[in-house]
Amino acid sequence: MQPAIKLSRVSDRQLSEHFALREFLRSATAERQHIDMTPSDPVVDALEALCVNVLEPLRALLSTHYARETPLMVTSGYRPPDLNAAVGGVPGSQHIGGEAADLVVPGRPVIEVSRLAAGARSLPYDQCIHEFGRWTHISYAHARGAGLQRHDALTIFKGRDGAVHDVSGIEPVPTL
Repeated sequence: MQPAIKLSRVSDRQLSEHFALREFLRSATAERQHIDMTPSDPVVDALEALCVNVLEPLRALLSTHYARETPLMVTSGYRPPDLNAAVGGVPGSQHIGGEAADLVVPGRPVIEVSRLAAGARSLPYDQCIHEFGRWTHISYAHARGAGLQRHDALTIFKGRDGAVHDVSGIEPVPTL
């Protein structure tokens, strides 16, 4: 039997002051399906850029807003194509290139975190998405650089009909 996840020596690498590579490589689905989570060097570089340019400044912003240290918990980071397909990720997801993270802030409402992130004009994010009322997706398009991010703010939710809908802006997840 092959190992659940083959991780290279880089898994203990610190990407920034508060984020380690291993946080972006955790996946119960990858373990169950024996998907190799070893990232390429360009993926590690993109994850580092995401941490330095977006996640660290977001953590600092939230810590100032809440007047206390406010850690971010990464719930989904790097996804190799097989994992992205297994979890129902969109084709071409920024997670595949190491350019996105889904996160929560323990004890804080997801919509509040999404709104604070999306409203931070100095935060060079590519997309900030309030997803299904359960997490904040935030990305940094590494190849574009800090000045060329789209600054898209969206809300994605599933309607009663089972269809996935998206709306511009960070909004409460409606009940359709």
